[in-house]
Amino acid sequence: MNHKNRLITQPVRIAPRRRSRFYISLIGVAGLIFSLSVPLQDSSSSNRKIEAAMAASDPVIAAAGDIACDPTSSSFNAGNGTSGSCRQKYTSDLLVNGGYAAVLALGDNQYYCGGYQALLQSYDLSWGRVKSITRPAVGNHEYLTSGGTGCTSANAGAAGYFQYFGAAAGNPSQGYYSYDIGAWHLIALNSNCSSAGGCGASSPQGQWLEADLTAHTNICTLAYWHIPLFSSGGRASSNTQSIWQTLYNHNADLILSGHDHIYERFAPQTPSGALDTVRGLREFIVGSGGANHTSLASIFANSEVRNVDTYGILKLTLHPTSYDWQFVPEAGKTFTDSGNTLCHGLTSDVSAPSTPGNLVATAVASNQVNLAWNASTDNIGVVGYQVFRDNVQIATASPTPFQIQVFSLRRRIVIELWHSMPAATSQPHQILHQLRHYRVQHLRLRLLQPKVQHQHLRQIPTLSRSVRSPTLMSSQTLRPSTTVRQLNLLTTTALLEICS
Repeated sequence: MNHKNRLITQPVRIAPRRRSRFYISLIGVAGLIFSLSVPLQDSSSSNRKIEAAMAASDPVIAAAGDIACDPTSSSFNAGNGTSGSCRQKYTSDLLVNGGYAAVLALGDNQYYCGGYQALLQSYDLSWGRVKSITRPAVGNHEYLTSGGTGCTSANAGAAGYFQYFGAAAGNPSQGYYSYDIGAWHLIALNSNCSSAGGCGASSPQGQWLEADLTAHTNICTLAYWHIPLFSSGGRASSNTQSIWQTLYNHNADLILSGHDHIYERFAPQTPSGALDTVRGLREFIVGSGGANHTSLASIFANSEVRNVDTYGILKLTLHPTSYDWQFVPEAGKTFTDSGNTLCHGLTSDVSAPSTPGNLVATAVASNQVNLAWNASTDNIGVVGYQVFRDNVQIATASPTPFQIQVFSLRRRIVIELWHSMPAATSQPHQILHQLRHYRVQHLRLRLLQPKVQHQHLRQIPTLSRSVRSPTLMSSQTLRPSTTVRQLNLLTTTALLEICS
């Protein structure tokens, strides 16, 4: 292919991995000009390897509820189920040898009442294959004493459930407990409030939750229980609103529930159901474990995705400061849902730092430019700027020229500048809050392949909302067979892109 005069106009943008960094000295002073010097090698392959290694080191968990049908059900079929129900075998196939750090069973794990014999004859044949890594939550059906296998007075207090899962299910008089996986804090709660002694703030469970969250100040927190506060399936209950409020007060991130036999994802919201993209809790309904499907009633506000005809699991990758989600359907089905979100941790510092201004790129060679910008300011303070290339941090701002070197043609380099908060006056979660919401303003610069001899390299002007076209500034003669053009300056962007 003839690449002469070919312009690449659609840069590939890769979302950076979020992480916090601390710096010792305060360098953010209003009006001060910063510059930085770092040579950049052409190492896209090594960068991909680094990112893959980092992703591989983060724990992955799976979750679903409303799982195994009663062994006396006409659809049980020796555990093989039918095309429409009793699909626990097929959802469990997604778990076995899946490399999961934990499996979260979200309640109503065994129908009809979670009797011990029913668990042995149905659940144990399927999801029981990953029992050793299962961290269950108790559902409402586990407390029933009539209607199916083992559903007698002997099952009072969810006796079969606690007998089967043992210590992994927590204290039988409570049904709630917590633990850590990686950098995350996970909390299993009991939405059968009367059986747990209540769900209000003054109840034993409410007081325990408050103390647990106070003692665990992880950046990322996930809580799960059976009966949801919000659901479009018609079975939502307000009995856990106080639990939601406590979690919201402590800046938890994620809630998983079941009860409605559907899959549904909500936008982050407050305990009252108001959209809140800063501190809101994202709720997933994952009642798709295999028992059977139910229908939608009325669509709740902030509901983003819904499905009522696919069994499967929710796969969560727990990064230190964020999470990825993916709904994985049983074999042969196509519905899926995926995305990622940063954890917000504690957000006591909610004032945004100012955007560094007057970002200027100055050409110094045929394959090199220097960057300089005005300092950012903040009510707490700014201590540094991090420079990322291909999702890998390659430098920290210092009072020396920042040089970008490009070593091959048609090579894209994406660099992002972030400003972080001082370690002496803020906590890590506050730094993460800044990294999440505020990016430094950048310009777009393109270096094209050789075209005309003895051309000049133009200095790229500062990019701002008021500058839409290039302005020729000082220039210098470069070696033959090289030209660099300023192309397509847009309004404010968050990326500095160099293409050669």
